[in-house]
Amino acid sequence: MKDIQKRELIRAIDLIKALGCTYKIIAPDGQEYGDLKVLVPKTGKAGKRAPRKHPYGAVIAHVRQHLDMDAEVGIVQEVACGSLDPETVRSSICAVLTAAWGKDTYTTATQPGTVEVMRTSMVAV
Repeated sequence: MKDIQKRELIRAIDLIKALGCTYKIIAPDGQEYGDLKVLVPKTGKAGKRAPRKHPYGAVIAHVRQHLDMDAEVGIVQEVACGSLDPETVRSSICAVLTAAWGKDTYTTATQPGTVEVMRTSMVAV
């Protein structure tokens, strides 16, 4: 690090200290300033997923058995949720219908214990 760079760095550090901030600065030459600990970034996956509430594929299978994939425009279908959370069921319905019918071709509404689905067009807009 050049002298002018180090001088400006020290000025910046003095300002940060005057503001009462905590900090950690690592200069390009490896010199460290400040009291904070440096955490080494984790490699690999960003984090672990939360444990599944239902077995893999169970919600999609439930949804598929209750949907008529050949429904006409304007037909309302009701998918019973049973012990499943209505928002989880709706999310799975949206995944299935977007793949099958296309985006913006249906609408959904949650009711206690059911999710209502209505096809709004035959082709994606």
